[in-house]
Amino acid sequence: MKIRIHGITDGKHNIKLQKKVKDLPDIFPEFIGEVELNGILTKIQNRFSFIGKAKCEANFICNICLSEYSEVIDAVVEVDFVVNTNMYFVQKDSDIEPIDIAVHENDTHYDITTDVKDFLVLSLPMRCLCYNCKDKTFEEVYMKMKTNDIPIDPRWDKLKRIN
Repeated sequence: MKIRIHGITDGKHNIKLQKKVKDLPDIFPEFIGEVELNGILTKIQNRFSFIGKAKCEANFICNICLSEYSEVIDAVVEVDFVVNTNMYFVQKDSDIEPIDIAVHENDTHYDITTDVKDFLVLSLPMRCLCYNCKDKTFEEVYMKMKTNDIPIDPRWDKLKRIN
């Protein structure tokens, strides 16, 4: 996913990109279909700022009932970079994390693929719950597994008396 940066004027520009998941290297296997990116690229002199939304469908397995389901993942994508050849070469040879992302002045496009992938991965749910289990606890789905029904080892009774 590349955004054209060469030859554009100062101001705001609408960006709309799509790319098939299979064409994105090293993306998580949960993602399927296409990644859609919509947003606004703002240019002020040699500084660029992109703010937009990435959207992609992903497959999951429910943590409670173990059924497969899919869900659309939305991620806010914010990327700032500057066209500065000197800074580009300094960053290229350095191990230090840069404050600003530098782009060479002869580059015609900025590759936003890695940024989009990172923001989508960060938007994946920590707890995968299908639509049937969203508002239920584990005990509600599996009544026979309620912890109250399992006998407690008598050796643990002494812990109940600790205040």
